[in-house]
Amino acid sequence: MTLIEFHFNVADKFGKIAQLVQQHLDRGQRLTILCPTSVVQSLQQHLQTQAPLMLPSGALNHPDAPIYLHHQLQQISHDDVLINLHHPQPNQFSCFLKTIEIVGTEEQDKAQARERYKFYRERGYEISNIDAAL
Repeated sequence: MTLIEFHFNVADKFGKIAQLVQQHLDRGQRLTILCPTSVVQSLQQHLQTQAPLMLPSGALNHPDAPIYLHHQLQQISHDDVLINLHHPQPNQFSCFLKTIEIVGTEEQDKAQARERYKFYRERGYEISNIDAAL
């Protein structure tokens, strides 16, 4: 069953994503990052220029790469980790071993995250909560 991890009170979502990407790449895992169309290009640029994040050449943004960043889930060639910035949760989240939800500090973001949390909990998924403010 997919493990669900909520990172909440995240003031810098791009920074948190870069940190999570590095952690999972260091473990040899591959990631899919699902985000709104309006965010794809700026997040991609952030990940490519983030100083502590060392991405191998060709590591980003094609289905066979270690990191696949897109606004919708398409044919993904791995099932390791999904980082979700969409609301509601994607239908295919359960195809991954782990789904990570990033929740900012804005009230609308928190309210939408509560809905996704309830959805996962009602279906019996194991949920870990990580408070970024601590």
